[in-house]
Amino acid sequence: MATIQELYALQLRTYDDVKTFAVQSKERIVEIYEQIIGEVLADTTLSDLNSTSQTAIWRLWAFIAAINIWLHEFQWIRYKAFLEEAARYAQSHTAAWYQQKAFEYQHGDAVTVVNGAVTYDPIVPDNRIVAACSVKSDSTGRVTVKVAKLDSGDLVALDSSEKTGFEGYLDRYKDAGVITSVVSLNADALRIYADVYYDPSQAPLDVFQPAFEAAVVAYLQNLPFDGTVRVIRLIDAVQQVTGFSDINIGLIEASVAYVGSPTYVAFTLSYETVAGYINIDENFLLADTINYIANV
Repeated sequence: MATIQELYALQLRTYDDVKTFAVQSKERIVEIYEQIIGEVLADTTLSDLNSTSQTAIWRLWAFIAAINIWLHEFQWIRYKAFLEEAARYAQSHTAAWYQQKAFEYQHGDAVTVVNGAVTYDPIVPDNRIVAACSVKSDSTGRVTVKVAKLDSGDLVALDSSEKTGFEGYLDRYKDAGVITSVVSLNADALRIYADVYYDPSQAPLDVFQPAFEAAVVAYLQNLPFDGTVRVIRLIDAVQQVTGFSDINIGLIEASVAYVGSPTYVAFTLSYETVAGYINIDENFLLADTINYIANV
């Protein structure tokens, strides 16, 4: 149930607030005002209220009433939104709920329990570090939460301290008896060996090559988190590059993130990312593994 403080927080607190919202809602206020005027003019017992002046006392009172009706209506709309938000948090603990809670993790802050709900006090959005998350459960009931953070605009794994903190947070808010595991890895690595044919009359090599490689990178970056690389979709993406003629993929393979030796696995149709995201292997750049052939 909402507290008195929460209800007050829904109110328009200043004159400027009221004025701004009233200007934005002027069409609705005029609609209410005209409805009041219409009902007054249609009531024979109020026939003495017949002045057409916009500053007639009865018309001013009608306008004041319209403002108050609108304000009352507006507050109920806000309160309805408040209740709908509360209802979302009261839902059964679905994968989407676990994901939302993961995004609310504040690294370095202590959680608190309020009326049985695990939360932070205060809530500091700047301390939230989880930028990408997926939640999956298997036939045994184990829930796997895969997460990553942003570093200079790129997804990367949580460091050991952050992962440990997140695991403790997850352990606090998860359902009793549910077994959970956290996966946070650096990006999987992809390498492609292929012959790519291009039309130099449409785009010379120094124009086509960077555009082609950018299209490959863009396809990988636009995959949904914890998504799957599909060869046919990759080909669809590069076909849009001006000058593209054809491609013959000799080998496409992926590995989990590595420091020493990769564990590449070749695939022909699709590859489900382990880390949740994937990049071209820095040790096997496209410029070194793609053979560009002028189609003349």
